[in-house]
Amino acid sequence: MALRGAGEEGSSKSPAMDVCYAAGPTDDREYSGCCCCHCSCSCCCSGRGGGCGRAARAVCAAERTGSSSSSSSSSSNHSRFCSEAATAASSVHGAADLHRSASREPPQSPQQQAKALDATQSTTAATSCSQNSPSRESEDAAANEAAASRSFRGGCGAPNCFLANSIRPKRLCICMVSDFFFPSLGGVEMHIYELSVRLARKGFKVVVVTHAIDGRHGIRYLTEGIKVYYLPITCFHDRSTLVTFFTTLPLIRTVLIREKVDIVHGHQTTSTLAHESMFHARHLGYRVVYTDHSMFSFADAACIHMNKIFKFFLTHCDHCICVSHTHKENLVLRGALNPHQIAVINNAVDVPAYVPDLSKRPPPPAINILILSRLSYRKGIDLLVDIIPAVCAKYPNVTFIIGGDGPKRIILEEMREKHRIHDRVEMLGAIPHGQACSFLQRGQIFLNASLTESFCIAIVEAAACGLVVVSTDVGGIPEVLPPDMVRLASPNPAALTLQLEEAIRQVERGDVDPHALHQRVLEMYSWEDVADRVEQVYFSALFDLPMSAHLRKGISLANVPLPPNPPPLPTSQGSVKVLRALNRCGPFSGKFFALVAVVDWCLIRLVEWLFPRDSIEEAASFPSDVLYSVKTNLPSPT
Repeated sequence: MALRGAGEEGSSKSPAMDVCYAAGPTDDREYSGCCCCHCSCSCCCSGRGGGCGRAARAVCAAERTGSSSSSSSSSSNHSRFCSEAATAASSVHGAADLHRSASREPPQSPQQQAKALDATQSTTAATSCSQNSPSRESEDAAANEAAASRSFRGGCGAPNCFLANSIRPKRLCICMVSDFFFPSLGGVEMHIYELSVRLARKGFKVVVVTHAIDGRHGIRYLTEGIKVYYLPITCFHDRSTLVTFFTTLPLIRTVLIREKVDIVHGHQTTSTLAHESMFHARHLGYRVVYTDHSMFSFADAACIHMNKIFKFFLTHCDHCICVSHTHKENLVLRGALNPHQIAVINNAVDVPAYVPDLSKRPPPPAINILILSRLSYRKGIDLLVDIIPAVCAKYPNVTFIIGGDGPKRIILEEMREKHRIHDRVEMLGAIPHGQACSFLQRGQIFLNASLTESFCIAIVEAAACGLVVVSTDVGGIPEVLPPDMVRLASPNPAALTLQLEEAIRQVERGDVDPHALHQRVLEMYSWEDVADRVEQVYFSALFDLPMSAHLRKGISLANVPLPPNPPPLPTSQGSVKVLRALNRCGPFSGKFFALVAVVDWCLIRLVEWLFPRDSIEEAASFPSDVLYSVKTNLPSPT
């Protein structure tokens, strides 16, 4: 068992959209109306980056002057343009209007909203048109198609691409995919679990897909109604499955269709199942988000091979998440990605579960130095072989307690034998996650000697328990805690020993307030904050810029058009675009990856013919929907 240690999307925006995009969760101002002309009417941007359209400005004038005249006559083309623009504006900000007026009048039924939309179109036509208009039925159909194509991100704009009127239940379904999940323990496993729990509490339906682990197979349910699929796939190396590209397609497709998934969220570079699932999901038309948890070098052969495969799979990704800014730079170089496509969202810790307990610490002047990590080369265990004997020789009141297991444990055992310090170095082996807090409460100093780290959860847990933290300054570690809460050193024995001695003297002077440290960490890290920011990434992947900005304001999805589920297969134009991107992966590997994509598309058509999506039964959402009904006092949206 190992240690449990895992920007907003950039886009070209007009100044009018900047106001709309700035209305994020940190903006406490109530939405005041149109993001272009700042009026309090129900119009909005046309969704194309050009500010208020002509029809939207007509609605502004009509609402300000109280105009309510009926439509008289207009030219066919002009009337159609006005109808489309007004309908698109109403669709994009219909949820915002309902949110603003919720305190004044009860919510409208779909029929009432349709009548209100017709009235708005009539007013628009009367204000800006002067000739006879075509039939209302044809106008409504064209307007609905235009509204859907502009409000939902990624729409091809073609007829029947998706229907604005096919409003599904508004609980978005997120599918977390990774080879690393319970009952295995580690940083990635805890990140997926904690994030899934918080998203479920926010009203999302969360499904986790992983491979069978330790006899667990089939379907299991976890806290908050999280549904876990343990697929019958065998591990190949280090808890990862074998790369096959195609064999997982039928299973992944069935899960996505049965659960009515909206977004596929993959985790970790070394997870084969995550990359293959994102690969198939994108070819099936689903939105894909990826979170990376580790940094890789560019020097050794294994990392070079991994980075090449990594670049291929990320070609199909809509948005990426990193856990630190240093990690983001590493990911951009490894995957040749657009930096604006990557968001930085730190990991978090369940801080209330990690509290100081001074009664478990040894009485002065005894000092316990704790180490909790996987005993591997990447965690700097080779450095500990030189550091521990030097500190034990200089400070007879110091004891080292090491938690964790791994391939480097043997050299620590040899170090104890060589220096005869069995009574000064206690090795406990793997520490279950539920006992991590009790372990950290035993010491005064925490030592982390990692050689590479994107984000170290262990030092956050240690600081929450009131320990003085000494760590290497590699990767994203300097971004984790403020300088006055962590002592950083270069990854070499001399520098770490020096900082460790300073920490020992600080503890001996009594300059550390454990409860103050806990309170500061409590204010810095929260899984609820992480879930809020990941939710923004989901909205950015699903919707266009103005729509995602308003959804980040917490506005209901009651009238937001969502894509059909399952989504339509990508068009030929989109497939050609993907092939061109894959061809840029390398002179030989690019052509190989393009061939793999073509074969996958052919297999998808074959599977669609053998097992039509209409023949796949929709899975019951119990107990997720039951929990949703109890918490919100609303009927289950299924």
